[in-house]
Amino acid sequence: MSTILENGDVRFGNGSVQNVSQLSNYAYTYSNNLSLGRNSYYTVGSNVQAGPQGKIFVFVKSPWTCTEDNGLTIQYVTLQTSSDSVNWNPIIQQYQYANGFRSRYTAGNFSMSYPITGLSSGQTYWFRILISTGNASTTFSPTIMAYGV
Repeated sequence: MSTILENGDVRFGNGSVQNVSQLSNYAYTYSNNLSLGRNSYYTVGSNVQAGPQGKIFVFVKSPWTCTEDNGLTIQYVTLQTSSDSVNWNPIIQQYQYANGFRSRYTAGNFSMSYPITGLSSGQTYWFRILISTGNASTTFSPTIMAYGV
């Protein structure tokens, strides 16, 4: 399933577009310009009920920009899920490198989607992303959307 998450819209691989407000079972979280210092982390998340098929689709888009020169650094985003909001299981981790010596405002964008299957229909599940910085201060603007089917 190919999707793109933009400005509260989900653009599916078949070309159809739906605003998240059109979905009946969804969660949508957006944070603008989170500033994280060197070697810091931050979590952003929400919860949603699994749909009648026992599935939840999660989409993450998180642009980032290094805000200081500090040589080669690495940024991480890890998608995690939980059935009880206490015990978290990592599903996907992405990382991107930035070289602060070439350009102070080196930037990138994390974009991931993941289907979580085999869930109990109607049960609430939590999801979050854990954002981690390397040895340079960084700003992130994460958007997370999930819906149950």
